[in-house]
Amino acid sequence: MIRALWFIVKLSLIVALAVWIADRPGFVQMEWLNYSVRIDMGLFLVLFLAVVLLSILIYSLLRGLADLPGIWRRQSGLRNREKGHRALMLGLTAVAVGDPKAATAQARLTQKLLGEDDGLALLLQAQAARLEGLEDRSREIFTNLLDHPDAAFLGIRGLLQTALDRRDYGQALILARRGLALHPRQSWLLRLAYDLEIRNRHWEEARRILKKAEKEGVVPPSQALADRAAMLLAEADEALTVPESLGKIKKAAALNPDFIPAALRLGQAYLDAGNRRAALRVVEKAWKVHPHPGFIPLWKALVPAKKSAHPAGRLKWLEKLVDLRPESSDALRAVMAAAMESGLWAQAVIFFERAEALHPCADLYRLRADLEENLGGSPDRVRLWLEKAMEALPSPVWFCRETGIIYESWNAIARPHGAFNTIIWGFPGGQSDLPDPLRVTVDGASGVPI
Repeated sequence: MIRALWFIVKLSLIVALAVWIADRPGFVQMEWLNYSVRIDMGLFLVLFLAVVLLSILIYSLLRGLADLPGIWRRQSGLRNREKGHRALMLGLTAVAVGDPKAATAQARLTQKLLGEDDGLALLLQAQAARLEGLEDRSREIFTNLLDHPDAAFLGIRGLLQTALDRRDYGQALILARRGLALHPRQSWLLRLAYDLEIRNRHWEEARRILKKAEKEGVVPPSQALADRAAMLLAEADEALTVPESLGKIKKAAALNPDFIPAALRLGQAYLDAGNRRAALRVVEKAWKVHPHPGFIPLWKALVPAKKSAHPAGRLKWLEKLVDLRPESSDALRAVMAAAMESGLWAQAVIFFERAEALHPCADLYRLRADLEENLGGSPDRVRLWLEKAMEALPSPVWFCRETGIIYESWNAIARPHGAFNTIIWGFPGGQSDLPDPLRVTVDGASGVPI
């Protein structure tokens, strides 16, 4: 619409000028040497315009002829870039399928056609060198990529992968921070940087990245909460003094009351410090919400001195756990074992039946086999309970969700591979009762163990 209006305006101006000249007739007379030429004004203007246009045409032709070598070079450069980009695509495809010979050949052709100034060409050379096992050469090329403003991140990415392959987590952390400065919202980079901060025991920096990862939706809130508590417990393990360690544990328990390891550690810390009353409050409060079997040894250790000297007193003390959570099969099994220690076989049978109705596990049936033997049952009866134990589900355990390794207790760092907050309560190969810990992935690739 605007172009049409502008054309009409220009046409109107030309028409107005032509009318203006037509209304003012005249001549143009030129005299040169012995010649005199008299031309009508309109014809003069037409001839003048033709001379100007012809001059422009001649100038354009001469300029085009003079620029022929440059045009040829540009056309040749375009053809080379097209061939170079094709070689680059074939080279990256060769890298993807793991063909080092083809990748190297295409990398050389790409370098020849595109030159060293092309970041993608350098990337292909680095990947081809890595595929051939030339790590030093690959690292050198990735380092050169850092000087390219548009391809610097590709260099960081390559060097980062090299550092991870060499298990140089200190250098990997430096590169991850640099990459995060360029792309602060990349989910895989946030996860990796978080993982590496923990790997290097930089707890405050890890918390800062975790906060950002949670804000970006990379880490679910429940998982972030569990990780924060786990970090505090890891810091408690590294604390130099008992008060400092206890302070970290108390903070973890207050931060996430549903995090069972924090309550277990807090109860044990109070018990170790000789604060029986505080330990008792922690265990009672946690047991009412989460009757985890890990609290049973703590509860046994908190038995009053008057009751600890007599089996019947210890039995009464354990029965309090059942009173607090009657549906806990773990508490019933513990009371059953205490009844057997006291020789109360009939009561042990009652507790067994209640526990079996709740959770018929292998440990319970093995205990029942011992009870049957103490009751003077036949070998066939004992064998029957042992067979049931073999067929029943095992009891839940602490295990690493990444490796399946079983542990006696929870720890923030799973040894020997050093994964963070991956020890969970449940059945290896099945579902757990605790939130999933953070699993770091690098752009869809395998996670980085810490």
